[in-house]
Amino acid sequence: VSGDVDGKSVLIIDDIVDTCGSVFSAVESLWEAGAGDIVIAGVHMLLSGPAWERLADLRARAAERGCDLQVVGTSSVVHDEAPDWYHSYALEPLLAQIVRRVNTRGSVRALEDL
Repeated sequence: VSGDVDGKSVLIIDDIVDTCGSVFSAVESLWEAGAGDIVIAGVHMLLSGPAWERLADLRARAAERGCDLQVVGTSSVVHDEAPDWYHSYALEPLLAQIVRRVNTRGSVRALEDL
């Protein structure tokens, strides 16, 4: 853990989350350093093997600590039977805007203001 996280909310951003081993360790380290609420955000949430069990365990432990642990991923990987605590952010509208602007020689940079 780099920096002071004691009593603070923390956002963990990961590109690919497969079995949640790294995320699990990161959350444990953050809690050892005194972090409170944690949001885990992943671009490609593969969530295979023990991933769902690990995330459920972290959520239960967060509740025991009086903290909140949220999990959010993009729509790059669909989980049809995900628990209600898993949140998916749809990338398709943004990607459609990028393709449209590139094809019409518009500004992709202008999408930053949306």
